[in-house]
Amino acid sequence: MSRLFIIGNGFDKAHCLPTDYSNFKEFVCKSESGGGVYTIIHNAEQKYNSYGNSSKEWSGFEELLQCIDLASYSPKEFCTLAESLEPGIDGEKFIGKKESDQIYFMNSLILNRINKLFNAWIGTINPKKGTINKCLDINKNDEFLNFNYTTTLEDLYDVDKEKINYLHRKDSNAKGYRYIFGFEEYEERMFKRNLCSVFNQAIREFIKPVNVLIQNGEVDYLNNIEEVYFWGFSLSTVDKPYIERIFNSHKETINTVKLCKYQFYNDREKYLELDALIKKCGLKSIELEYFDDCSNSIGCK
Repeated sequence: MSRLFIIGNGFDKAHCLPTDYSNFKEFVCKSESGGGVYTIIHNAEQKYNSYGNSSKEWSGFEELLQCIDLASYSPKEFCTLAESLEPGIDGEKFIGKKESDQIYFMNSLILNRINKLFNAWIGTINPKKGTINKCLDINKNDEFLNFNYTTTLEDLYDVDKEKINYLHRKDSNAKGYRYIFGFEEYEERMFKRNLCSVFNQAIREFIKPVNVLIQNGEVDYLNNIEEVYFWGFSLSTVDKPYIERIFNSHKETINTVKLCKYQFYNDREKYLELDALIKKCGLKSIELEYFDDCSNSIGCK
């Protein structure tokens, strides 16, 4: 029997690891002394939440990136920001900030800086200090699609790295990893944000390359998948195409889809979204079930 576990940030949180977006934001604040990228993220978050959204989950962090509005910064703020992102840079040349190439370049600096902060932050998280979950029963045939950036499965459960697909964590170089994050390419949503045409073009730097990853076979599995388990995965709009690809590719063999107990009973919205996706992909005979994730037995401080 071939099982696929789809792992999200809720998995790490269930193991008492400090992997919330709020933990990352706090780290950025300390690293940037309350300025630089922290100011950018904070301002974007305020704008994102003003539309009635929530930035508590990682999917919220990815979405709020589209609210980074460099065009709203004063010339002085823009100059200071340029200098803070790349020491030694001539910030004065960015005063004419409405030029598309300048804003695009600034977005590139921000993205690179966030990646560096990601690397540094992930380096502070030690999965071995997490709490082992007694409910996780792994066998040698299990596959794992891991949306997280941590190595919890390897460090706590000794899962073979070859069995884990770190979809958004890629080996980069000796300096660390390249982390993939961003929001859905959705032009209508950009229009609703009333962004200027120059910024619409520049903000594409933050679009997650979901379709490219799918086309490259990143979520293709040679073995037939019979059972799919979702643990702590938010099923955000930007990540749905990955799941659709898996469901559509294995619809003839999948006979069971389960959601971790905590989400099954405590997050009705996610339950309904996943159930609707199951039906949309032609798995109409499958009833969404739950599996025990010991959510009531682990007391994280």
